[in-house]
Amino acid sequence: RNSCGHEGEVLCHLAFKYASGTISPPNCNSLVLKNLPCGHNLMAPCHKPVDKLVCTALVGDIYQFKCGREDHFVAAKTCATLKKYEREPPPCRKQEEYHRFRCGHPVRVPCY
Repeated sequence: RNSCGHEGEVLCHLAFKYASGTISPPNCNSLVLKNLPCGHNLMAPCHKPVDKLVCTALVGDIYQFKCGREDHFVAAKTCATLKKYEREPPPCRKQEEYHRFRCGHPVRVPCY
């Protein structure tokens, strides 16, 4: 048995070394349901700490760019992507059409 309580197979000659403390036992790779800080659940290896896991839950949310224009947004496919956009806002790459002052020709430029 691992220290977490899950059973794992160990080669006989290594079991004695683990028991005596000569070497450390391997990490437990049993899949368990982990509750992530975002509220989603994820099946992950027992030994992985929750703060090292990336939420792969699909979300239907959109991220509104900081430029404030309602039609400037991007779909965040996963929870982790949405959280990343909230931590590090991406620049708005939508194209805007302006007319040059002197000649009146249209020009397309990034929002900002």
